[in-house]
Amino acid sequence: SKRSNRISLTQSWTEDGQPFYSGVVKYSLDVDIPKGFSNPVFVLPNVRDAVKVYADGELVGTKVFAPFRFELNKTGKIHLEVEVANTLGNMLNAYKQTSGILEKPYISEK
Repeated sequence: SKRSNRISLTQSWTEDGQPFYSGVVKYSLDVDIPKGFSNPVFVLPNVRDAVKVYADGELVGTKVFAPFRFELNKTGKIHLEVEVANTLGNMLNAYKQTSGILEKPYISEK
């Protein structure tokens, strides 16, 4: 069946109808960080696999292990893109391994 182009920000893409997908999934979201925030940090409290975060098209950071915290160094309206990459196990070995963003991300202060 055709793969969906929308994936949940609160559950694995395995449970979201893509159990055998291996590769990169891109999440996109817009945030508005109040000017009073000092040192805003984008937090992914529970994510599975390697992560890259971009803010307004610029790479903020890459992480392969928790904690998945990314310093944004700016306030106001920001377009965030999050790339999550898993292994080839789901596709080649039909693992159905939990992958992607598993809990809603948030902004905190450093």
